[in-house]
Amino acid sequence: MQLNVAILLLVVCSYAVDTQKMCKSGSPLPSIFCGRGPNHQDCPSGYYCNIDPLDRFAVCCAQVTSPRICPGPSGVGICVEECSSDADCPAGQMCCSNGCGHTCQ
Repeated sequence: MQLNVAILLLVVCSYAVDTQKMCKSGSPLPSIFCGRGPNHQDCPSGYYCNIDPLDRFAVCCAQVTSPRICPGPSGVGICVEECSSDADCPAGQMCCSNGCGHTCQ
């Protein structure tokens, strides 16, 4: 019996997946399963579903596009710190300086 448990643990551990390698760029969105099955959810706009060929994972990854650049400030912006990184913004938006603070654009 102990041998069967050891073999099972070896098999399970060999399928561990590095979450940083699931997406070409960045980390997958947490808590969304976009693969095959009854708990399937569609990925939000700006993301695609990356399904492992062996069905070890199915995650939403940011679509890789050409490098995005924040628009330059036009005049004086509102002095508010709405974000500190792109992760604080809705999908597809970036955290940019607006001349006084940082806003999602």
